[in-house]
Amino acid sequence: MEKTYLKEATILSVFDFQNSEKKLLGKSLFGFVIKDETNRYEPNFRVITSKIQSQNDLNFITKSESCYVISEEPEELDITFVEFVVMRHRLYSPSEILELRQVLQLNDDRKIH
Repeated sequence: MEKTYLKEATILSVFDFQNSEKKLLGKSLFGFVIKDETNRYEPNFRVITSKIQSQNDLNFITKSESCYVISEEPEELDITFVEFVVMRHRLYSPSEILELRQVLQLNDDRKIH
């Protein structure tokens, strides 16, 4: 199986809220490409995978049956479904999502000051 190798990887746990209950929708992987045997990505391209189906140490198989290998233990981040959609659409990094989250919380007019 051809593999894509990533650095600075983060496991994204995507949650949604249904009836005031936090529900895990799935986990995906974010990282920067080091090497890609599938020839889909250039080095340093930002990748957000489809849902992780299985993990064996630092090797991941996704729902699309792609194989990703990460260079070191990943960070982990809980994000909302909306944040995940924005992240995939704009290819934002986890740190950029955290910055946006902070800005949006500061500008939330629904909070009582």
